[in-house]
Amino acid sequence: MEEKFKQKFYSQQNKEKKKYLCATAQVLYKSQKHTASYTTTVCGREFIVLPNVFSPKYFYDTEIFTRWLLKNKKYVDVGKSFCEIGSGTGAVSVSVALTGVNVTAVDINEQAVRNTRLNVQKYNVADRVHVFVGNIFDPFMAQQKFDTIFWNTPFGFIERADLSPLEKSVFDSGYKATEQFLRQAPQHLKPQGTILIGYSNTLGDVDLLQNIARSAKLHLQRVKQTKSVEVHPVTFDLYEVVTA
Repeated sequence: MEEKFKQKFYSQQNKEKKKYLCATAQVLYKSQKHTASYTTTVCGREFIVLPNVFSPKYFYDTEIFTRWLLKNKKYVDVGKSFCEIGSGTGAVSVSVALTGVNVTAVDINEQAVRNTRLNVQKYNVADRVHVFVGNIFDPFMAQQKFDTIFWNTPFGFIERADLSPLEKSVFDSGYKATEQFLRQAPQHLKPQGTILIGYSNTLGDVDLLQNIARSAKLHLQRVKQTKSVEVHPVTFDLYEVVTA
């Protein structure tokens, strides 16, 4: 099994980074031992998790980023509009909607979209959460704009392109999806709005991320960082995207 991870998630990064990427893949596949739905807790609320969906039970960044978002009225406040790319279980989108915010959620994984909708129904916020299946901003009209746009990005940089929808929740081949997000997000932002990226400098290629941002005439400003442990010690980072 370990050889499978090494072959599928091989990259040109240093040995330490490869070890971390393989460990992340192991966690991802371990999370799929569940053959039926189950529940896990995010910020004190219970959420349904379906098979083949990124699970907050195994990856702690969902809890961390949700907590940060809910504590900052600049990002989440009544009357604001919020867009989440890569909604997964819907834990972030539902938590934000419960504060009175209107939410638009999108995921490339059809099972994740179904999962988000189940949790929307569970918490009776269907009037405030609209869920779409698609790649990043593809489902949206050009004129659709938001006060806050957030993506807990698949910060694991790899070179293999043949990724399943589940694998795309944690790995991004060549950072192509991340680049698409950075180039398109400003077009969907209201004046004085905020673009946020959930990231990990431990697991991701932050130099490449910064280079992509600069080429799009953007600047990344880290506003939060915390230490955590999955298989290895990791840091999680929240970046604001600023027009250069």
